[in-house]
Amino acid sequence: MAITFDYAAWAAAYPEFSNVTEPQITARILPSAQQAIAGFIGNVIDPQQQTNFLWLMVAHLCKLNFGVVGSPATGLVGRISSATEGSVSVDVEFTTSLAQAWYAQTTYGALFWQLARPYWLGGFSYPAPPPTPFPYR
Repeated sequence: MAITFDYAAWAAAYPEFSNVTEPQITARILPSAQQAIAGFIGNVIDPQQQTNFLWLMVAHLCKLNFGVVGSPATGLVGRISSATEGSVSVDVEFTTSLAQAWYAQTTYGALFWQLARPYWLGGFSYPAPPPTPFPYR
C-alpha cells in the first residue's frame, strides 16, 4: 500500500522544519523514509497510522540531515552525557541496542521506534516456549 506524502500537511504538523523545502524532502528525504518503513508498513492497517509513521520518519531524517530552524544539524550521534563551557567540550554517549541506535538519535526516531515495535512482530506477541517435559542434558 503506497502512502501519499502531503508536504503542506506535514509542514503544518512539524513547523520546526520550515528550513527544509519541499524539493529537498521530495528528492533527498522521502525515498529514504519510504525505504525505512517498507519492511513493516504492510502490517499497519490504519491509513492514518501509516501516514504518522511516514511523517515521523521524514522528521527524523530531516533532523539528522538539516537540523531544525535556528539549530543546524550537529553531526553528533547519541545523547550528550556531559558538556563544559570553558574551552568547549562535549561528550556523547551511545547506549542503545544496535537495532535501536539509529532511531535514538532524535526524539522523532525514538518515538517512531516505540510506536513501531508492535508492528515489527506482525501484531503478535510471542510468549516463552513451554518447558520441556523432561530435561535435556
